[in-house]
Amino acid sequence: MTNEDYAKILNELVDSIRSKLQDPDQSELKHPLQIVLIWFRSTKNDIQFLLFNHEKKFSDKTFVVSGPYNFSRKNVLNNLGADIQKGKMFQSFINNENVIKADLKRLIRINIPYLKKDLKNKVIKDGVLNKSYYLIYLGNLFDSPQKVFFEFFQQKELEKKKIDALGNSLINGLGVVQTKTNLEDLPTEVQDFIKQPDLDMKASKIPFLAGYIHPPIWIGNPPYFTDQERFYNVPLNTYIKTVKYVEIFGRRIIIMNDGFLAISINGNLDGQFEHSEMEETYKLIDLFLSLLLISKVDGYFEVYSTRETEFYYTDYNMQKDTFIENHGFSSYSRKMFELRQKTPSRSQFQSIRTCIDPLHIELVLIRFKTFSKLDIIQRSLKLLIDSYTHLIRLEFVQSFILSWVLIEQYLNYEWDLYLDQRKISKNEKKKYTANKKINRLFQLGILREADNRELSRLRHTRNDFMHEIRLVRGNGANKSFKLALRFVKKRIDDYYESLSQEFLGHKLINEEDLR
Repeated sequence: MTNEDYAKILNELVDSIRSKLQDPDQSELKHPLQIVLIWFRSTKNDIQFLLFNHEKKFSDKTFVVSGPYNFSRKNVLNNLGADIQKGKMFQSFINNENVIKADLKRLIRINIPYLKKDLKNKVIKDGVLNKSYYLIYLGNLFDSPQKVFFEFFQQKELEKKKIDALGNSLINGLGVVQTKTNLEDLPTEVQDFIKQPDLDMKASKIPFLAGYIHPPIWIGNPPYFTDQERFYNVPLNTYIKTVKYVEIFGRRIIIMNDGFLAISINGNLDGQFEHSEMEETYKLIDLFLSLLLISKVDGYFEVYSTRETEFYYTDYNMQKDTFIENHGFSSYSRKMFELRQKTPSRSQFQSIRTCIDPLHIELVLIRFKTFSKLDIIQRSLKLLIDSYTHLIRLEFVQSFILSWVLIEQYLNYEWDLYLDQRKISKNEKKKYTANKKINRLFQLGILREADNRELSRLRHTRNDFMHEIRLVRGNGANKSFKLALRFVKKRIDDYYESLSQEFLGHKLINEEDLR
């Protein structure tokens, strides 16, 4: 079959799917529908990727990604992602260059195992892929959590016949499938895909690090605000729901209103992962927790780091859309799972749980996406939440040391900005003592009067600890944490202000060009 033959068959199928899924009476697909066809073509041990984008109709013009790639090598995804990014296929869909690397690379990575495994249908024989492999993507590739995938192979010996559907992942495939359309409501072509006996490809689990945020929280209004009588008669599980299920840079993040948090280690459907991926996921969990800690406008929320709250490896069952509650969780998380089955007490609920507005979670996720790529701020946030965790544990010395590191980091950061503006040489910079730096920053208005006074007291505490070996007391540790908290928040505000200034400057330049 020629590309034109493929295009004709695919157009019939896709048009039928499009009309059904875009019908507001038949579907909950709320985002504009984008359709992408990915064609995996192989010779020996190499794969070439040809991508079609269905804007109006498929045509015989293909977007060819540079290749071929050897799929037995780990760098296949990096090479593929780099080549895709250089192309023009998705430029009308995205503004962030990282999106294509994360989402489409993840999509292809999850499908590569199907090419590598010698399944019953003999996908690979003697190192040669005997069929072309297609994946049709329906949905908004980057924004929507509602996605549908169809997969099938084209056998060479059947090229003159209608495409033989040997695989699909409408329910068990990639992404989050949240369509309530019944099987009978789908187009006939789609039902034929699903009903074939060879379509039972069970992608059962995705590896996650998961656990409960500590101390206990509740996202949104507690149930007793709106349903006082029933609150005493049914288990807490009645009111528990998922408040966020999003993907950020290829990582799935699941947040429930009773404080359950899970971040995927990767996107693999077979549960496999590298140790380095797990370590990176621990860092991302601490980033999320630290952003939640500082998300309160006035002060902070009580949130402990992973030093205190253990997040363990567990599996997410895609078919059941749930985690195994008795597998891979800390004793604290298991207790929280047990509370789900019990009838709640209002007084106990009020005393042990901190209520958090859903808008705070939105803010955390926005910042999470930004700062997961900024190591400097990410490290500062990690120090901050560790300092707070030590403070809660009454480990005042450890808390004070971490807070003081953050305080000095901020002072050096502001001082370097000031000196860079004045274009002072390195030798001149060395002449300034700590006292001179602080006094000058105070004179410039960078440090508030209250900050200056607090710094003076904390420097005495620091010197007593360093030189006199006097233990740091709770009051000193608490004050140093609060000052470090303010400085970290200030640095984050400065970062966003710099982005705003950069945007305005770029806009002014463009306006000048138009005159």
